[in-house]
Amino acid sequence: MHDLLARLGREIVRKQSPNEPGQRQFLVDDGDIRQVLRDDTLGSRSVIGINFLLEKELKISDQAFERMSNLQFLRLDSHYVEHIILVRTNSQYILESVNCLPREVRLLHWRTFPMTCLPSNFNPELLMEIKMSCSNLEKLWEGNKTIRNLKWMDLSHSINLKELPNLSTATNLRELDLENCSSLVELPSSIGNLTNLKKLNLMLCSSLMELPSSIGNMTNLENLDLSGCLNLVGLPFSIGNMTNLKKLFLSVALPYSMTAKYLYGCSSLVELPSSIGNMTNLENLDLKGCSSLVELPYSILLGI
Repeated sequence: MHDLLARLGREIVRKQSPNEPGQRQFLVDDGDIRQVLRDDTLGSRSVIGINFLLEKELKISDQAFERMSNLQFLRLDSHYVEHIILVRTNSQYILESVNCLPREVRLLHWRTFPMTCLPSNFNPELLMEIKMSCSNLEKLWEGNKTIRNLKWMDLSHSINLKELPNLSTATNLRELDLENCSSLVELPSSIGNLTNLKKLNLMLCSSLMELPSSIGNMTNLENLDLSGCLNLVGLPFSIGNMTNLKKLFLSVALPYSMTAKYLYGCSSLVELPSSIGNMTNLENLDLKGCSSLVELPYSILLGI
């Protein structure tokens, strides 16, 4: 039934403008999407959503989205994400730059995004979900942006990512996935503004040496994964303020590499702050691979 409904939906959309795909509300057909993204004169204000599963190289004009001022849903996905993570092949997109993204965008999924930064004129004020795993991003965007509506951010496996944007306005963010962002050296202090965050994944952020003290402001956090952060030297005392934390992983992880032979642990972590005993809801504390950790704070023993 699901496939039949999907096919019916495609036919209804196709009949909106049989000969001009750029005039339809939704673009889901492989050939139509390739045609519209290759020729920047074909898009229009009518287009609300694009859903494309990439199976071979896609050529995108640098002005492809300029006419699609009402575009709200953009998903450019790939079958070959596992291969991309392990082998780090070149991007499957042929483009030098994207000069603009519509300000109406609510959902932005673009795996293996080939540029180092989103367009400077991009306004993410209405953005609710951004997933750009395996990207070539070094930073998400230039300057400060208002992202009050953002709820999910996934930049995982973006191995060139060096910095995060100012997160001061991201007060509704629920999940932040930065797994295997191995060039990320620090987190901004504004991460403390993520007071509604439930899940923070920093697994294999191997260049991360410390966490900002403001992280203790994330009092609704339930899951914090620091597995494989082999250069992490300590946790801030303020982490004890995370009284709703249920899972804290400081364990080992296998790097995403075809030649990886060793597990990464939090081997530089020497001690845990005594404030960790304040985490009265903690159910799972995984310290496997913390080879430099000599003893546990007495406050933890009191809670056992």
